[in-house]
Amino acid sequence: MPQEISYEFGRFHFDPAGLLLWKGKEVPLPPKEAGVLLVLVEAWVRHPGDIVKKEDFYEEIWSDLNVNIDDCLKRAVFALRKALWEKDKTQYIKTYSTKGYRFVQDVRVALNNQPPPSKGLKLAVLPFRNLVGGRQPEYFIDGLTDDITTDLGRINPEQLRVTPTVTAMRYKNTKKRIKQVGKELAVQYVIVGTMFRSGGKFRVSVQLVQVADESQLWAERYERKLKDISVFLREICLDIAREIKIKLVPHEQARFDYVAPVEPKAYDNYLNGRYLWNKRTPRSLREAVSLLEKSIGLDPKIARAHSNLADCYAVMASQSLMSPKEACEKARESAMKALDIDPAFAEPYATLGFVHSVFERQWPQAEKEFQQAIRLNPNYPTAHHWYSFYFAALNRMKEAIEQVKKAQELDSNSRMIKTNVGTMLYWTGKYEAAIEQYSQVLAFEPEFWYAYWMRGMARDEEGQYREAAADHRRAVRNFPGQSPLLEASLARSLALAGNIEDARRQLKQAIKPSRYSEVSHYYIATAYAALGDKDAAFRSLSESCAAHEMWVSFMHVDPKMAPLRRDARYGRLRQALSL
Repeated sequence: MPQEISYEFGRFHFDPAGLLLWKGKEVPLPPKEAGVLLVLVEAWVRHPGDIVKKEDFYEEIWSDLNVNIDDCLKRAVFALRKALWEKDKTQYIKTYSTKGYRFVQDVRVALNNQPPPSKGLKLAVLPFRNLVGGRQPEYFIDGLTDDITTDLGRINPEQLRVTPTVTAMRYKNTKKRIKQVGKELAVQYVIVGTMFRSGGKFRVSVQLVQVADESQLWAERYERKLKDISVFLREICLDIAREIKIKLVPHEQARFDYVAPVEPKAYDNYLNGRYLWNKRTPRSLREAVSLLEKSIGLDPKIARAHSNLADCYAVMASQSLMSPKEACEKARESAMKALDIDPAFAEPYATLGFVHSVFERQWPQAEKEFQQAIRLNPNYPTAHHWYSFYFAALNRMKEAIEQVKKAQELDSNSRMIKTNVGTMLYWTGKYEAAIEQYSQVLAFEPEFWYAYWMRGMARDEEGQYREAAADHRRAVRNFPGQSPLLEASLARSLALAGNIEDARRQLKQAIKPSRYSEVSHYYIATAYAALGDKDAAFRSLSESCAAHEMWVSFMHVDPKMAPLRRDARYGRLRQALSL
């Protein structure tokens, strides 16, 4: 294996793939910040006195995004200084306000033949390329790439960390070099490939590339019948594991020992459903449910289809896109069927933990499910993400923050996880820090409705009512459909700002049964509380509990409940929720 370069300064060790160590311990560093640090360090190595111009950062890191480079750089450097524990603003990075930045610490270049001694190898499966254009459905290529990613992530989570599909998909059709993609994803290896499908057969060509020098370490071509797609998944995962010298954990070896053929049309429906699930819009979720149910009807032994169906229902419950009680019953049933087929599948356990906790309030059972999911795959970010909500509901905020930070470490590009880092800050009363976190997300995702919604609520608590209402309106405008949660939140914000008549009109719109399949009773309660109507607020909270809504589980940490906490009815509700 070719020699790899790494850098040392002070007590820090920095790998070009994006891994920062302090005294051998990993310091979490998002990809963009890691990219900024690498540009600074490499500039110092070339010439210690060089100032890196803002344009150079843009060319190296943000060239594929339409962003304000000044804002992006300021946020990235601010985050870097926190990661490096700078005592002042000249210890590691010096700012030249009109020009750029310069690294000021001495940097030592180290050569080594092995990857950094952290938590094993890190690998990303980049979206496979379509060889026949529009004649081949994108969902098939993206879905199969996702399945390869999932299976690789399961083979030995302690030795191999695989970038989640939702993050890797951002590099679909990218023109960036492998070295740049690897830096941004903080991985040592990437899998690239092409796919061709014709009739009842498909052909895949795959390469394993080392990021440091972009060298091809291994390549293979597979040609299989569609009914043997599970055989293909086994072969490609075993081949890659062998090449990077990863030994399968026992339960994964047992799973690969026997793979059954699949009904091609069933698998096709499953891949299409998974593709739509990843879009996360109300319409795509409903279409995904329909396709996954068709897949299961044709071949009930596809564990992935049952698991993905469970996740669809869980997300639909969280957004009140259907009755949370009904959605959770379906999610639980689908997750259990997935585990009947594959008892070592981490994803369904995480879904069960999510359902048992914030929807059904079965706290001890929920914790068992989360712990089992993390035991089977400690690198599954969604398990840690949803586990953080479990801890937050029980007002165990230190553990909640630890879990969401772990999720962010595993998937640093997930906009939902990054936003919910801010949510945990919001629930601990750190509103200014929460607003900053949401703003960082929106700098890269300027149309993300969820970050606007959450920032609006944090601004309400800071008394920034005009800005808060503007954020809530942006959330409503950017949501792909109609949302009872967002409409009711806007009504609350207007009430806090003193626009009582506008608030009442907005609330009236939010509770119209004809507008939504389900009404968000919890957020309607928060609007009533802001309007001073406690009786109506408690009626809505009782309805929220009965409907198994998610957000009422956080009433003990939610600042929006402040006007109601001294009322005896509040204590009775907490008891009903086992909080």
